Amino acid sequence: MKINNKITLIAVALATALSAQQASALQGGSDLTNTVKGYYPYLSSVGTQLISGGQIVNEAGADRVYPKMGAIIEVPTYITDTSTLPANIKKLYQYKDFDTDPDTTKNDDVVVTWYIVKPKAGKDFAPVGTTYDALLAGPDTWVKSWDDIEASDAVVPADLVRTNNNLKSWALKVPAQAIFGGTAESTEDLRIGFTIVPKSEYGDPIEGHMLKAFDISYLYQQQPPTEPGDPDPENPDPGEPGGENPDNGGGPIQPGNPIEFVIYDTLNTPATDDDVVLGPNDYTKVRHTYRVEAQIREGTAGNYTYRSLSPAEEANLSWQLWDPKTLTGVTPAEIGIAGTTPGLIRTFDKDTAGIDQDRFKQLDNTLTNPDGTFQVAASSVASYTLFTTQDFNADALAQQADNLSEQGMRIRVIYDDGTPTPP
Repeated sequence: MKINNKITLIAVALATALSAQQASALQGGSDLTNTVKGYYPYLSSVGTQLISGGQIVNEAGADRVYPKMGAIIEVPTYITDTSTLPANIKKLYQYKDFDTDPDTTKNDDVVVTWYIVKPKAGKDFAPVGTTYDALLAGPDTWVKSWDDIEASDAVVPADLVRTNNNLKSWALKVPAQAIFGGTAESTEDLRIGFTIVPKSEYGDPIEGHMLKAFDISYLYQQQPPTEPGDPDPENPDPGEPGGENPDNGGGPIQPGNPIEFVIYDTLNTPATDDDVVLGPNDYTKVRHTYRVEAQIREGTAGNYTYRSLSPAEEANLSWQLWDPKTLTGVTPAEIGIAGTTPGLIRTFDKDTAGIDQDRFKQLDNTLTNPDGTFQVAASSVASYTLFTTQDFNADALAQQADNLSEQGMRIRVIYDDGTPTPP
């Protein structure tokens, strides 16, 4: 029995040793792989829309809307697949990602860069109104890609603005330098171009190829990725025209009116960087301060420039309230500067008396009354470039001698000898 016990103990010891050797031999691991990649985002369709004078206005006698100095051009990056917009308008921004990663929702994250562009030597833009198919079939001397143009960096931060719908990317306020023959040194056929980088909110990769749009007369499209991975810098996809822009806002930049107006909603913040352009679908609101930027055209055709108003000239600005119920059938030309047409309810200017001078001060949404509402008492120095709408209706009715509520009215800015903004 003792011998057998020894044999058993030896066998157990050997088994344990072998088991330990086998366990040790199975331990280990491979090197780490590179990160798991998904699909990069791309733009299946992208284009611009034009805002001029606060709304889209066709040129007289023509269907095409030409961009003018002072007009606002934007890529509507706020459009989503679920937007309740007409299908042709939704083509202005169609973001795609095979991983179903959503488009970024963070401010400034969609990088749109604007350029003043002109054809390279030996090239010309296709005639205005040339269809996409005709462009492709046209002569090789026509501009058909970004490689056929020279892009100027003349666009400066002061030319970039916000629109009320779109805080995800910067829009362009067309500068005077872009006017066809706008300066003595520039008689070329100038256009507006842009680049844009599609970006997802999360995932890897989050950025796609940069798309380069050389003429905003057209929509542009990129090809979808064929497999997961980063965009290949050796094989960029700058996009290509994919049809005519339904907004119809391309072509050479035209001179604006003798005086041009752009109205901003200040969002009741003193910092002008936060101001947003009042667009064609934006309502003015009670207890908001609005700011007008007026520029006067100088020079002659072929050598136009625009300048801002001097402080003395700002005193020539007036803000008006119009009743739209009395404007049925009345054209902007019939309204005129003097405002003698029925419909003009009230004018606020340097001669306005009493408490209404506070209309020309900036409300501040950082200051509140005990009940949590914005302070009515304005906190800034008066400027006739500013106009603050009424307080609550009950207060407005009590404060105004004619018992007038501004709700339902339309606002208009005039310069004493300039051209009115459309009412």
